[in-house]
Amino acid sequence: MLQYPLVVQEEILHQMNACQLTELSFASTRLKTMFQKFKIHADCVTYQLVSSTDCGIEVKSGENTFKIRIARYWCNKSWSVWKINGAKMLINLLERREMSTEHLHQSGISLKSEISILEEFNTHLMSFLKVEKFNITISYYENFRDAFIWKIVEKFDLIKVDDENEPEPIPIDLGNLKFLEEEVQNNKLYLNVRVV
Repeated sequence: MLQYPLVVQEEILHQMNACQLTELSFASTRLKTMFQKFKIHADCVTYQLVSSTDCGIEVKSGENTFKIRIARYWCNKSWSVWKINGAKMLINLLERREMSTEHLHQSGISLKSEISILEEFNTHLMSFLKVEKFNITISYYENFRDAFIWKIVEKFDLIKVDDENEPEPIPIDLGNLKFLEEEVQNNKLYLNVRVV
């Protein structure tokens, strides 16, 4: 794709969706630089804060989804080194699905926290994505207010505090609840919580 003139590159990019281009952006720094020139449109980015050792980010474009999940646990798949924003990270490719969906897991030996790695991925993606809406889903992450997300997103379309796998409300302290209700701009706030 890089060997074609700029007009042809732009036409090729318009034939692909943001999820396909997001996946390609990890393959080559030159491709990522090319995407930055055009600012690729994405319908939605959803941040997922499950716990201090489990988080993720999902890019949606039409019916397509590209999902990155960062969690601290081991499995028997092969490890490979990925370069994200110039930093080398040990990544485990767990699963490959239709519609450009990938699940990436950090090894348990990194000195960076999972939320710091998520921030690196976010910086990488936001360098070339033009996002229409932002969402966030929070489950059982007590220190979610410390996450970088609140500093970079001005307004969320949806903030959801819930664990879809559990019918019981998520425990949340009053300070965190007030933070979500009073300090964060959003269109919709969905809470399945009990104040502790």
